[in-house]
This record gives sequence, C-alpha cells and structure tokens, in this order.
Amino acid sequence: AIAPKRMWSERDLFGGAITCTVPSSWRDVSDVRQVPDNQEVYHDIDANALLVIEILEYQRDVADDDAAGFFFTNLSEDNGVVSPDDAKYSGDDLVRSGLDDDVRRRIGCGLQKIAIGRDFDIGGNRRQDVTKGWVFIELCVLRLKHKESEILVTLSTPCCDDGSSVERRGVSNEFLRILSTFNIRDWSLFG
Repeated sequence: AIAPKRMWSERDLFGGAITCTVPSSWRDVSDVRQVPDNQEVYHDIDANALLVIEILEYQRDVADDDAAGFFFTNLSEDNGVVSPDDAKYSGDDLVRSGLDDDVRRRIGCGLQKIAIGRDFDIGGNRRQDVTKGWVFIELCVLRLKHKESEILVTLSTPCCDDGSSVERRGVSNEFLRILSTFNIRDWSLFG
C-alpha cells in the first residue's frame, strides 16, 4: 500500500512574529496544556515526536562551531542523562540560515537515553522504577548575536535503538523541510 502524501501547513509562532511549515496533523501542544512563553511546541501523535521552538538568551561563551553540541549537552542534562554512554552526539554543520547575514545556523543530531513517562506517580511520589528509552534528537540553533538571542529548534522522536546508530541516522528530510520554511517576520520580537 502506498502511504498517503503528508499535508503541510504554515503555522504562526510567537503571535505571528515567526512562521514555519509543519505537517498539518501535528497538534499545537498549547491547545492541550500550558507552554512557556518562550516556546512553541507541536506533537506528532503518530510517531510520538515533539517539535520545540524556543527563544533563549545568547550564549556569548559558546563559539559558533560548538553551539549545536553545547545545546545537545544542555538538553541531555535537562533530560536527566547521567551516564556519558546515554548521550551520543553526531556532528555540527554550519550553514547560512537564509534569514539574515548576521544569523548563523548550526545543525546536529544525536541519541539520548532518557526516562519515559512521568517522574512522579499519581500520588505525587517520585517513581523508583523509571523506564528508560532512546530518543533521537535533531536540533538546529539559530544564533542571533545582533539580537542577543538564540532560537533552538528540536525534533525529538522515540526510537527502538541501542544507541549505536547515531552516525548512520543524520538529520531527517522532514526536519530540514521545517527549517527551510522558517521565517522571522517581526524582528522586534527580540527587543
């Protein structure tokens, strides 16, 4: 059977200051739960993938060459990854963003073995039996030095993997399509 062609639609982010195209079936998480003001989050229900676009403070101490790796490591710490064997990062790719001459785009990907589900049970007690699984993380950092900001775009997809295939995976065409449609319409969003 031939899979149906995926439909895409342009989404307004941060009140329309930014736009990008994502698959039409992806749900805006803010319709379901509170999302921080500096984030836009979309959920692919079929693959249980999560697309997060967030505006962050510019990291002056991080070189362009190290930006994607820095944010991957930061994300692994936020995800509670403790063992170095549970976070495997692959490469950086410096690319002009197409947005502005002052914007640098860094792309990378990797695998992280993280806790699946909730940290607390229904009674509010910390769970002792935490199940861990591998998540494939694609990320792009848009470095807006002139605006003292960074935009971090991540696509996280659970995978059945032992963590050894990060070098073979690479960034997906789907993620690259999302990035290729990314457009900052109102630069005053950054102050």
